[in-house]
Amino acid sequence: PTGGETAHQFRYPNFDWLRIAAATAVLFSHSFLLAQGTEANEPWRQLTGTILGIYGVCVFFVISGFLITRSAFNSGTLRSFTLARVLRIYPALAACAALTSFGLGLAFTSMEPARFLADLIPLKHTIKTILHPGTPYDLASVQFYPDARNMGRTFNGSLWTIPQELACYVIVGLLFALRLLRWPVMALLLLLTLPALSLWNADAAPEPISNFLLVAASFFAGALVFFVWRRQQRLPAWPLLPCAALLGLAIATDQSFGLFPLYGAYPLLMLATARRWSLPDLKGFGDISYGMYLYGWPVQQTLVALAGGVGAISWHALFALSTFVAALLGYASWHLLEKRALRWKPQPSQRPVRQAAAEHG
Repeated sequence: PTGGETAHQFRYPNFDWLRIAAATAVLFSHSFLLAQGTEANEPWRQLTGTILGIYGVCVFFVISGFLITRSAFNSGTLRSFTLARVLRIYPALAACAALTSFGLGLAFTSMEPARFLADLIPLKHTIKTILHPGTPYDLASVQFYPDARNMGRTFNGSLWTIPQELACYVIVGLLFALRLLRWPVMALLLLLTLPALSLWNADAAPEPISNFLLVAASFFAGALVFFVWRRQQRLPAWPLLPCAALLGLAIATDQSFGLFPLYGAYPLLMLATARRWSLPDLKGFGDISYGMYLYGWPVQQTLVALAGGVGAISWHALFALSTFVAALLGYASWHLLEKRALRWKPQPSQRPVRQAAAEHG
């Protein structure tokens, strides 16, 4: 999850802060899963029935829906929109796959290192990750540690969201090309994918569909809020009242996650675009959230392995250490690769967003 444009390009620094918070939430929940072998003790799960990390992922998708829709209007052409999306996702993803599969693969493979390299296992894994992001979840012959649930073989479990992000990009691109990138279409897509109303039983649906349904409504909710924002380049406060009412309904009906796109997207994006409560600009520091997300799981697996396996490290120690290391890697990923790749992005359309939006409905 990248959220499309970087926040400093958009001149709203709260976007970067929210994405860092979302990446940290994912690391928080994974700390329980990997340190204890279960998410049962994760506080947010005990409170709402759903781990905090999946809310963090949905925050990423809310932001992405807003910024990707804006990016489509600013791109001018489908080609420039597509190129911008490829440059934002793939360089960092490919680098992460290559670095972790070669480095951690050699460190934790059960094969002889020469054989591991001769069989091109790291190279094959990197290519598979680029062509089919999110799969495979393991790396042949590599096990970080033995455990009952076999989680020690999961090489980068966070990548399951990348195909969902790409699917949302494709949908926005197609709507843009067909001149259907309009708020009624986004509202319809939101309702069709809303977890609380979905026609699919997410638990019984095929995995690609169930994964998409977990996050798609958040993306479309963010896109829908963009159409409110683009009229006056701000979000009015009055929709916070129905959002609060929906939150109350969600809590009363045990649908805190199922209704999250309806009650959560607008307040989040109002905070993200707020000038009055703007946090310090991270332009010089960089947009580290994507790198944090990509490297977080392998970092945590490595720390658990070095500690001695499941139960050998506390969740809070794993959380603190992994957040620090993942942030450093995110910083390096941004400054050494991501921002350099983004220099190849096509220049945005010179037309104001409001004018472009009006022309496309």
